[in-house]
Amino acid sequence: FNGAERPRVNWGKWTLIAIGTLFSVLLLVVPMMSIFAEAFSKGFGAMWSNLLDPDMLHAIWLTVLIALITVPFNLVFGTLLAWLVTRFTFPGRQLLLTLIDIPFAVSPVVAGLIYLLFYGSNGLLGGWLDAHNIQIMFS
Repeated sequence: FNGAERPRVNWGKWTLIAIGTLFSVLLLVVPMMSIFAEAFSKGFGAMWSNLLDPDMLHAIWLTVLIALITVPFNLVFGTLLAWLVTRFTFPGRQLLLTLIDIPFAVSPVVAGLIYLLFYGSNGLLGGWLDAHNIQIMFS
């Protein structure tokens, strides 16, 4: 040593990093490993036959189609709204910001319940939808 002090280890910082990493592994990695283990539990042949099932292919195609439609729409309108609320002050701006934030604040379970309460057969719009022979999936 030339007389310089060694840097002190900040144990609190490293403990919090370790806890955060462990928490992330438990919430993300372990469930993903479980999904892959279950998917391959009966071998690659069973997995491929499930992936090539017509219903599965239709579900994959529907997912891709919806993504191809919604991503450009959200890109254009999201960018437009972000530019609008950051550059200008106008009546209703705060309401618009609130409406933009609602999807981040409401859990998917509550959102599903809201859809069911509105569109379900006993819901607010259910009778009207049934009378016009309009079916909302799973409601």
